[in-house]
Amino acid sequence: MNYHPKRFIRAIAALMIPGYALLSCTSSYANAPDSAKVAEILGPNDLNIRRGGQLEPVGIGTVLRKGQQLFMSGSNRTFTQLDFYNRPNQNGSDQHMGLAVQTSTKNKLPTLYYFPCTVLNGDSIIIEWINEKTTKRGCENGIRIRAGERLSLGTQPPELDPPYTVAALKQVLLGQASSNRFQNYCTVLADSGVGWLGVKSSGDPCQEPLQQCQASGGTNCAAVALDQWIVREENLTAVVACADNQEFKAKGAGSKMKEVATTLWQQAEAQGATSCTLRVVGSKDIIASPLPSGEETVVQVRNTDSCPTIEVNSGAVTARSAKRPEGILVNKGEKYTYCEENAEDKIEPFDNNKESIELQVFRAPERGYQFCDKQQASGGQEGDRRTIQLTETEGELRISYDMFDVKDRLQVVYEGRNLIDTDFVSGSKTLSIPFQGNSGQVEVIVTGNKEISTTKWNYTLYCPV
Repeated sequence: MNYHPKRFIRAIAALMIPGYALLSCTSSYANAPDSAKVAEILGPNDLNIRRGGQLEPVGIGTVLRKGQQLFMSGSNRTFTQLDFYNRPNQNGSDQHMGLAVQTSTKNKLPTLYYFPCTVLNGDSIIIEWINEKTTKRGCENGIRIRAGERLSLGTQPPELDPPYTVAALKQVLLGQASSNRFQNYCTVLADSGVGWLGVKSSGDPCQEPLQQCQASGGTNCAAVALDQWIVREENLTAVVACADNQEFKAKGAGSKMKEVATTLWQQAEAQGATSCTLRVVGSKDIIASPLPSGEETVVQVRNTDSCPTIEVNSGAVTARSAKRPEGILVNKGEKYTYCEENAEDKIEPFDNNKESIELQVFRAPERGYQFCDKQQASGGQEGDRRTIQLTETEGELRISYDMFDVKDRLQVVYEGRNLIDTDFVSGSKTLSIPFQGNSGQVEVIVTGNKEISTTKWNYTLYCPV
């Protein structure tokens, strides 16, 4: 499947859990993205981006870079698309990295997307790596997802007590750069497989290892992993994954993790391991990565009250965790249920033909569907017929139309039946009607007046509430 510029990313991450860690690789094949761009927003825009110590509003075209986070409050049903880019080429053009991530907010659970490759998943996230064998794919070595997070089991920042208001979450987000709360880490590799590790409580952890790589004469020095961990989190696992399936791991508290990670890195160097990458994961974290074959891969990670799930719609992924750092292969049509250390995991088939509403939204642009909440159509005697993608499969549907002075007809069809049929009418009106079913699409048909050529009309279909 080719990348579609309108594909949605539901950056659905909730609150403030440390970021992602890439798996072992060489810089020739798996660099961390240089930037991510907000390509589309569907639903109420209550998004913010944290740059340094400031929260700024987000719009289409907003760019995320190293050390920045996208915040979605969870107050509304909102979808956001992020497109990922490598550094500009010699012509100054951005190089798309073949990655689309769709996230959504629901159930008043907030979302955080930590650039480049970490998401705290409050609802559901869909990740697509396109079929591309000649270009580096963004986050190809893994997106770390903290799914199932419900601000429980002592993981919430101590400054927050229920209820977890949007205002309180924003205050925590603004304060998360404090040196006693997070440790940032970065792995840099050269084409030779020699690596350098940087760990800093503030600032850019990649700067020093990049300088060390360049000073040593390394070729194509590149940051391949960039993340952070929470200092106050107790149950963390550090894994240094290297070429030839060499792996070094140890557990520790966040307050001691710098020493733990540095010791593991030194052990790997002492044993001659190459192409090593550090990752630090918590017990709730899953790292999902596509197979190196380059085939199109689409996965949906669902947040649940107990054990989160990974459903593979196409391709296959390796799901890694602190419990299973070696990873579990999950193929197309399989659902992997990940539970924490004291519960049993399982892989089972699921009906890949029954699309979730999230996947329907994700697939809508490539199918030629329009989206609700936008000016859908206007015209005249020729009329119009189009399929519009909704954000729910039930709720109340609202449409506003204006037929002006000449009578035209408007129909809204859902699962083969008319929800609305105005017959031939003039003037403007807003109609609301409840609906419920399995489909996330409606068909809107406008029949223009055949007798008066000057007729004109327009309508807007709003997302369900």
